[in-house]
Amino acid sequence: MTITLFPDVDISLDALCGKIAAASPSPPFEAEQIEVLHDLSRFLMTDRRLAGRAEWTALGYWLRRASLAKLKSDFMQRQPVGTIVAPRGLAVHLPPANVDTIFVYSWALSLLCGNVNLVRLPSSRPEQIDIVLGYLTNVLEEARLGAANLFVSYPADNNNINASIFGLADMRLIWGGDQKVRTLSTMEAKPSCHTLNFADRFSLSLNKVEAYLNLNDKEREELAKKAYNDVYVFDQLACSSSRLIVWLGSTNGNYKEAIADFSRRLSAHARRMNYNVAPHTNLAKFASANRSSLDFDVSGLALRSPELTVVELSTLVDIRDEATGGGFLYSAHVAEAEELTNFLCRKDQTIAYSGFDENELFRLARTLSVHGVDRFVPVGSALDFDFIWDGFDLPGQMLRYVRIR
Repeated sequence: MTITLFPDVDISLDALCGKIAAASPSPPFEAEQIEVLHDLSRFLMTDRRLAGRAEWTALGYWLRRASLAKLKSDFMQRQPVGTIVAPRGLAVHLPPANVDTIFVYSWALSLLCGNVNLVRLPSSRPEQIDIVLGYLTNVLEEARLGAANLFVSYPADNNNINASIFGLADMRLIWGGDQKVRTLSTMEAKPSCHTLNFADRFSLSLNKVEAYLNLNDKEREELAKKAYNDVYVFDQLACSSSRLIVWLGSTNGNYKEAIADFSRRLSAHARRMNYNVAPHTNLAKFASANRSSLDFDVSGLALRSPELTVVELSTLVDIRDEATGGGFLYSAHVAEAEELTNFLCRKDQTIAYSGFDENELFRLARTLSVHGVDRFVPVGSALDFDFIWDGFDLPGQMLRYVRIR
């Protein structure tokens, strides 16, 4: 039974369980926890091996001391009167394989909450993860927090290992596809174990036609640059990656002008960013475009370039199972926001918006969130991690509230 403790220490299941049992939680939001994360932040934003990796830079920015202090302050303001908070105990993190940085966000919040943490790493992973972990584990050891934060690899389908770990867990965070969530969340755990499931989600962008057409050339270019982050980071395979762009308003047909202009600018920016589309991905995009023309009411291709394919839908239909990635978008037009109510469902996570003022945005969110959607963020921010994720207040879920009367 092969379990590897990062970086390369083989360990038996009994020995691992012994390490877990010997580790102790800490009080939440302690100074040494914040300093560990701030130290990691500096590393992520300065190490040359991570240069040009937007996802790691964004994580580094999120882990800054000032950002963490605000997270702590905001959480304390939400805390019910007459309570204190305490760690849950052992948190087991089972991150996805397609978003390299999620395991750090999940672990970092749990560290702040004082939990003991066990993170299962993918057996096959990009070198950036090992670079980051190599630095992080040294920082944890120096802060005397290494024993309470373990990073391990083992076969994901080894149910004997999973069952033994779940038998010790006070919390499970299961990130991944629907099948992974179904399989692992139904495995027996200790009765008091709290489980958070992060299943497959779908995300889209919502742009006001008239607002876009009123932008000048420079503003349109800036919006395309922001949209690049929502579409291309993680090769468009993250749950919050935009896969559909809905254009709202206008009944005189000028929405087609907006679709064509935006698509052209987004494709051009991807080219300038040297986004590399693998041959098999390009083939998959071609196949998806042809399949879509058979399966859906399609008015045509708004754009077809190596960097971007945009399939224009005549009507808004369910395309959630189409997850081609690599710069493959659907585009649709609705005259009124209410048309989205029949489309949205609880699988929908993020709407990245442009062209709405604050009052319009809140009215829109109140209407649409009844049917689905957990996040409304400006275009360019779809992949920005937040302590409220998939509808959960994550620190609130990772802590216990202790009532004092």
